[in-house]
Amino acid sequence: MHVGSHGDGDAFGSRARRWLGVLLGVYALAALALLAFRVDLRLILAATPWWVVPAFMTFAAVGFAVRVARWLLLARAAGLNVQSAALATVYVGGFPMNLAPGRIGELWRGWVLWRLWRLRYRRTLPLLIFDRLLDFCALLLFAGAGLGLDLGPGWLAAPWLVAASALLMLMALPRWARRAIKAVWATTGRRRPRLFALLLSVCRNLALLLKPALLVRLLSLSLFAWSMEAVALHMLMPAVGGELSLRQAHATLGLGNIAGAITLLPGGIGGQEVTMALLIAGFAGNTTAGAMAMVGIMRVSTLWFSTALGLPFFLHLSRRCMRSGM
Repeated sequence: MHVGSHGDGDAFGSRARRWLGVLLGVYALAALALLAFRVDLRLILAATPWWVVPAFMTFAAVGFAVRVARWLLLARAAGLNVQSAALATVYVGGFPMNLAPGRIGELWRGWVLWRLWRLRYRRTLPLLIFDRLLDFCALLLFAGAGLGLDLGPGWLAAPWLVAASALLMLMALPRWARRAIKAVWATTGRRRPRLFALLLSVCRNLALLLKPALLVRLLSLSLFAWSMEAVALHMLMPAVGGELSLRQAHATLGLGNIAGAITLLPGGIGGQEVTMALLIAGFAGNTTAGAMAMVGIMRVSTLWFSTALGLPFFLHLSRRCMRSGM
């Protein structure tokens, strides 16, 4: 059962290093392209106060802490018999895996929980799925509110708010998901019964997390965590010579992250930066260079800060898993 685990771990580490190297190269090329396209961007960055990045990181750190609290609440609701400190370490250690394509690297948390605590995937996958759905729901609400209030006619908010409502209903009524899985299984000729049995088991375990009172608490934590980045964007935008209302900041954050998720590229690279820069530049009083500078500051203070924060835990837990011999 456990033969070849060390080889699998080495391959896992090799792939992670390869993706990190590719991502660093792409970011370096993107930075050079921006400087070549807008020379005044360099001047704005040089004039930006040194404290802007640490200030943004402070807001981001609060958001990270709230996400850890949400993860612990989810784990307790699922009945995971693991110490809170260990669960928090696993969650923070998963931050570098945001650099994996489509963020599928977050499944690393499930791998660690299996290797070190023998927690089956059917018990941990609901946490990973629910954690991501809560984030996506919060971003949809931010995008819908911004489009309806600041970025155009109110009807533009409808698709985003409908999508958020559908997600909430899916989370609150998991029996719909079970029916859909059974329908897909029947449509495909009832093939791969073990896979569909696993999916149904995940849905059953997901139902343990979907009590209305718990859902409200979890969604509130999600909204608060993401709001920290929006508040930072609103408060620190004047440092690069622009203005952004709080609603506009929430809309920019929501639409930018959704665009990054749709690209399925590592860390949302490309889609998120372009979308956020265009939105910020589109608001009154914001220059293109200032928008690019703020997007760069934001990405350093969130994506790269979280990667640096989680990397020691990621390496430590990965080594433990590879040495476990399980």
